[in-house]
Amino acid sequence: PGPGPGPGEGSIFTVLLPLEQGTPAADGPGTAQPQPATRGCVLVALTGYGQAADRERALQAGFDRHLVKPVDICELAHYLASLG
Repeated sequence: PGPGPGPGEGSIFTVLLPLEQGTPAADGPGTAQPQPATRGCVLVALTGYGQAADRERALQAGFDRHLVKPVDICELAHYLASLG
């Protein structure tokens, strides 16, 4: 069997993967590159870097959303609700 439907394509749930940016062991932008393991997942950059250039870099790297720590729980809840 092939991969299941992606977000918005009749999937039962969406996988949310928060990925830390700027760590030597797991570089977020490298992880966000298209890979079979993350197909259909929502990738969220979770970082302490909050400048406009940081946000743009994360989105260009393939993240669906860029959140700055500490995460505003209302912003996160609104984003999750928008995923349907």
